[in-house]
Amino acid sequence: MRPLDKIVPYPMNGKDATADAMARHFTAFAQLHWRLAADHPDADQARQSMNMTIAYYGLAYLLREMPARDGDRVAKELWETWDDGMGVGVNLWGWLEEYGIDPKAIGEIAGQVTDVNPQAGTQAGTGGAA
Repeated sequence: MRPLDKIVPYPMNGKDATADAMARHFTAFAQLHWRLAADHPDADQARQSMNMTIAYYGLAYLLREMPARDGDRVAKELWETWDDGMGVGVNLWGWLEEYGIDPKAIGEIAGQVTDVNPQAGTQAGTGGAA
């Protein structure tokens, strides 16, 4: 168990994945990364923590602001998607298509940062959907 989970545990199942429970968890992680961004001696690590602060803050904010009925439904669906793992990639691919964003252009940007691992089984590797 991670130390922060002892203070604000992440829901262990879909039944416990309410908007409030997940917002509490993400709020704690946002604060942790806020401190790391301010205090980390490595500038790259500090910048990564600031990016994580913004991501966790955004999740907490959205879950807090949703009407309770919809927020709990969304929180449960989000938890289940993350728990399953496969839905994340499928949803992202569908959303890219829905928004008219070229997935290959995103892949090219990723390729500028790192070499493609052909064994990864990702959209960029040999086992993917691309």
